[in-house]
Amino acid sequence: MPIRVEAIGVPHKVLSHYGTPEQQDEAIGFTEQGIRQRIEEFLQRNGKGVGSVIRDEG
Repeated sequence: MPIRVEAIGVPHKVLSHYGTPEQQDEAIGFTEQGIRQRIEEFLQRNGKGVGSVIRDEG
């Protein structure tokens, strides 16, 4: 069975406007919402239903 690996990490992006660590995380999508969105997009591109893989715990 083929396996595909998607890197979900820090993008290769230079931040030119500095701020708090939280602001920097938000600028690169490194937040709970941003990470969830990347995972959902990956699963949709590969024909998987998000609900069948990720359960909302909160």
